[in-house]
Amino acid sequence: MGLIQQGIDSLNSRSTRISIAISPSLAAKWLFPSLSEIAERNPEIDLQIITAQAPDQSDAEFILHLGAAPSTAGRKVDLLCETPLVAVTGPTLIARAPVIARESFFAQYLLIEDASRPWAKWLSESGTTFQSHQVAQSALALDAAEAGTGIALVPAIMAKDALAAGGLVKLKEFPPEPGRGLYLIRPANTPASKARRIVEDWIRSAV
Repeated sequence: MGLIQQGIDSLNSRSTRISIAISPSLAAKWLFPSLSEIAERNPEIDLQIITAQAPDQSDAEFILHLGAAPSTAGRKVDLLCETPLVAVTGPTLIARAPVIARESFFAQYLLIEDASRPWAKWLSESGTTFQSHQVAQSALALDAAEAGTGIALVPAIMAKDALAAGGLVKLKEFPPEPGRGLYLIRPANTPASKARRIVEDWIRSAV
């Protein structure tokens, strides 16, 4: 049995097929735009992207989890970055950020809520009433904001490309919540390989 396991580990260490589990919104707004870079530099690596609402429950070789710290039982877990929330919208709705972005400022506009309901969590503390449009995923909230429908409140990592390109305007940034961020998860017993090292280095550089 030991020899069989050694043979399996040896085959795994030479494999160039690497699986990454990630949420659909994070894949669409952060991972997919960067895929061409690693594909061009390392055409021998076969990346398999698995999108799931709960990627931390996957058995993929790499798992990208956005949110509260996941469990570490039998896994290696690294915090790649903290993820502050940013309020964003398209320049057709609001051309520039306000001098002071108070609750009353945002209550003037339609607010785009994803499944985590970040606007409700913030504005309910001050008792501010607001009008909202609810969508299932952060990627949809960003698309609606970029189209000028309203203002979305989303993790900054998902909005950075559109902000850099001028498709979105950042109106306010909130301090990151302790323990929440983008986490890289790997099974503790995954054999090392050149392909895995390349993919991990690329993931870390993309943050």
